[in-house]
Amino acid sequence: MIDNPRLVIDVSHYDERLDVPLLKKAGVAAVIVKCGSGMQRDSKFVSHGQAVVDGGLLLMAYYWDDIIYDPTAQARWVVEDINATGLPVKFIWADQEQWWTNWDAWLAARRNQIPYTAVPRASPSNISLHNRIFAEALNALYPQSGVYSNYGFVTTWAPSIKEWLGLFPIWVAHYGRQPRTPIDCTWEALKKEWLPDYTLLAPPGTKEERIVGHQFTGDTFRLPGVYDVLGHNVLLDVSIFSEKFLNIISAGQVPPKPPVDPDPPVPPTGARIYYVNVAALNVRKGPGTQFNVVGLLNKNTPVSVIGIQGNWAHLENDAWVYAPYLSAVDPIPPVPSVPPVQGREYYVNVPAVNMRKGPGTQFNVVGLIKQNTKVRVVEIQGNWAHLDNDTWVYAPYLSPVVWVVFPS
Repeated sequence: MIDNPRLVIDVSHYDERLDVPLLKKAGVAAVIVKCGSGMQRDSKFVSHGQAVVDGGLLLMAYYWDDIIYDPTAQARWVVEDINATGLPVKFIWADQEQWWTNWDAWLAARRNQIPYTAVPRASPSNISLHNRIFAEALNALYPQSGVYSNYGFVTTWAPSIKEWLGLFPIWVAHYGRQPRTPIDCTWEALKKEWLPDYTLLAPPGTKEERIVGHQFTGDTFRLPGVYDVLGHNVLLDVSIFSEKFLNIISAGQVPPKPPVDPDPPVPPTGARIYYVNVAALNVRKGPGTQFNVVGLLNKNTPVSVIGIQGNWAHLENDAWVYAPYLSAVDPIPPVPSVPPVQGREYYVNVPAVNMRKGPGTQFNVVGLIKQNTKVRVVEIQGNWAHLDNDTWVYAPYLSPVVWVVFPS
């Protein structure tokens, strides 16, 4: 339960106009405005944000963390973009609920044009790794930041999120009691009949003292104060937030953080595959910074750890790296969708795939194609796809481009 709850709403470009004085009179204390996604600004962020500030309400923002994009680059972009607007954003929420790696396919599934099982998806470990890197990078750049999530996302798509979620303030979505179908409602009726009186179902790993917000409606109440292009009330997501938390961020302060372990966790001893979780990692001749650097590993590079000495991981090539910069993460598996056929467009469904001179690993690598890049297949030989640029790639790492046809 949220102590001393205050009403908060969230809005985006789907909402045309805000009547902030009406919202304030109804008891709304703050508005969370979508600032962007995929390194693009939401078209209504500036106008909505300015209306909130002019109306005397607390302004927060939320950013959709798109797992297709680099997490660190997204964090840097959103902070720079918010600063460029000049809006006094008091807190940024990382909206983390994406599991798919192709938007066209996901939209087609939403329209029942293809089954959800045909939508390319990231592995649970990679989702968790991406989300953590983004949340940490955002918090380093903008300390007044936290995570928006829900029980279903964590338990279904990325259970290992529970290992780090407690590091951040959290805004939880849990719709425990609401109408079966959307209804028109007044703010008075909402506060009298629909405020949550049930136990909040928080994602595993959250710390109770870090839960500061509870989104308790999910597009089920049409409430006055937010309107569509025709001036009609729109369906609103409504939350309750801790008054103490709102007062802290309003004053420009950072919510208190939990104690940090003196030593970061390290991978266990034994040969296992790990992934680099920082932008670049030095490879050294021995277990310490006094040893010479002999190479560099990029983020998400897989390495095999054969032993641990203190905070240093011994790799199978007899080199050493700083162990806390490794994560036990499974690679994104191939998506077994429609087998590639010649004359069709496909996209890469893994972080990167090697282009080779011929149909097999015995052929030299001549280039790299990144995730979601479109390619055209002209021939298939076994598990190898021949592309129209006369190179070959491993066919299971391709998924067909979904063409969405809208009714006229």
